[in-house]
Amino acid sequence: VVQRVEKKDLLSLGEVFLELFLGEGRFESNSFGGNQHAVSNRAASLSNDPHLLHMSKVPVCISSLIFNLNNRRNQYQLAREIEEDLSTILANRDSLLCNDVEEKGKRPFSFQLGKMYGRDEHISVILDAYKRIATPENPSEIVTISGYSGAGKSALVQQAQKHIIELGGQFLSGKYDRFRQMEPLSAIIVAFTDYCQKIASTSAEELHQIRTSIKETVGPELAVLANALPSIRQCIDVPSIKAVGVGLKAYHRIKSAFRLFVRAISSSDQPLVLFLDDLQWADPLSLDLIESLITDRENKSLLFIGS
Repeated sequence: VVQRVEKKDLLSLGEVFLELFLGEGRFESNSFGGNQHAVSNRAASLSNDPHLLHMSKVPVCISSLIFNLNNRRNQYQLAREIEEDLSTILANRDSLLCNDVEEKGKRPFSFQLGKMYGRDEHISVILDAYKRIATPENPSEIVTISGYSGAGKSALVQQAQKHIIELGGQFLSGKYDRFRQMEPLSAIIVAFTDYCQKIASTSAEELHQIRTSIKETVGPELAVLANALPSIRQCIDVPSIKAVGVGLKAYHRIKSAFRLFVRAISSSDQPLVLFLDDLQWADPLSLDLIESLITDRENKSLLFIGS
């Protein structure tokens, strides 16, 4: 993109965008290089009012950009500024969901990276569920998020995660992979492995409290848990035992150990949020364990989010 442009070049680019998105421009020329004159009052009106552009079903981030290119008082000074705004839109498809006009004090068009638009209600649903499990008398809850691939399900949960951590919650996440369906509990193992690594690097006092809680709650089943979750050894000493084995009986022992482990690390003061993405690729054992954790009546401090 050429950086040195004149104001008339910016206006010309604005005219191109106006015609591209509306199907009509403000001017026409009878012949190549001939004089131009206004022919569309509608296009002229729309180009001077970003709200009217938005009402014409042009996304507000695009309509704001068109408005500022067509307005002689626009604050675009360099082609680079336009390129940056267009790149932001292309790199963040959710920007097309923006439904609020730009804030004062920013460049005429400005889209905030990392911010979701039009999803406040959905984020509130997740946060409300979290606040309920943070109350001792309420049971654990489950929130499911549906939508086609690329709809922003994961981004939605990531936005909620920031608020959950600010409220004192613990957030664990894992993602299933279609090519790892033969690996039982793959996403769950990833989520709890990350947790163990994080705990291992906490302060000595906090680590001691967590170790005590795990030992008292999980008890002799700690060795069983370590067979499925080796990273637990990073934050607590685990006695060695023979391999748990295979089969239904072995799985039930592992499932029971996970239930005890989740009880040990979650409380109403520090509820646990477990987010597992792409559940369509989850193996049957994972689905069974998820159900077991959610329906555990001894634990009322778990919020499971699935998508």
